[in-house]
Amino acid sequence: MQDNRRHKRFTLNVTEVNTRMVLVAEVKVIDISVGGILLKTSRRLNIGSEYALKLGAKNRVISLRGGVIWSSLSESRAGVNGVVTPIYRAGLKFKNMSTESITELLNFIELHKKEEVDGTSGDRLNIRFHIDSRRPVIDENENKQKDANRASDESLPFISRELIDKLEYLYKWHKTMGYYKLLCVKEWATDEQIKRAFHTMARELHPDKHPGISQDLKQKMNVIFAYINEAYSTLMNPLKRKEYDRIPVSRIRR
Repeated sequence: MQDNRRHKRFTLNVTEVNTRMVLVAEVKVIDISVGGILLKTSRRLNIGSEYALKLGAKNRVISLRGGVIWSSLSESRAGVNGVVTPIYRAGLKFKNMSTESITELLNFIELHKKEEVDGTSGDRLNIRFHIDSRRPVIDENENKQKDANRASDESLPFISRELIDKLEYLYKWHKTMGYYKLLCVKEWATDEQIKRAFHTMARELHPDKHPGISQDLKQKMNVIFAYINEAYSTLMNPLKRKEYDRIPVSRIRR
C-alpha cells in the first residue's frame, strides 16, 4: 500500500508518558502526529464530537483538543464477576493548533517518541509518532474514514432483513428503552437470567460476528453493543442496580 500521509506518525514511550481525558477511566496513545492522535479508550468517543486531552511526562504537560474522525469497538475485556468492559479505538484530528502549539507538540514527540509507525498501517489519521527514543520522524496519514468507505455493498455477505430491522429499532430507541427492556428481561430478573440474556444478545449482535456488514450498520452495531455492555455491567453490580432501580429518570439516557 502506498503511503499518502502528510505527516509521520510515532508511538510514545508509555513508561514516560501518561494520557488523561475527562470522564474516561482508561486512555492509551497508540500513535501520534502533529496532525492527530490514535487512542484506545474505555469509553466510546462520538464521531464529530471534540474532546480535550492532556499528555504528561515528568513535570511537563501539554493540552490538546481534537475532533473524532472515526471510532469503533476494538475488543471486550472480561473482568471480575464476568462484567465485560468494551474497549474502543478512535482517531482524532487536532483542532485550533497554533504555531506555538505545534512547536510544543513536536518537541514533546521528539523527547518521548519510541519508533516511527509503518506508513502502510491501517489506522491512519495524520502524522503519528511512537514516543521513546530520540530520533525525530514525520509521516503522512489518510483519513481513516476513506478506508472505511471503500467496501462495496455488493460484496457484503448476507445479513437477514430481520436482523437489519432489529438493529435499526435498537439504534433508534436504545437510549430511552432502559436496561431491562434492552436486555429483554423483567425488572425482577435474577443475575443468571440477566447473564443468559446478555450472552444471547452478544452472540447475535457482537460486531466481530458480522465482519463484512456495511460501515453504516457496523457503526450502529458498535453503539448498540456498547449500551448492552453498559446495561449488563450495571445490572450485575448489586449497588449500581439498586441505584438504577431507585431513580427511574436515570433510565432515560440523553
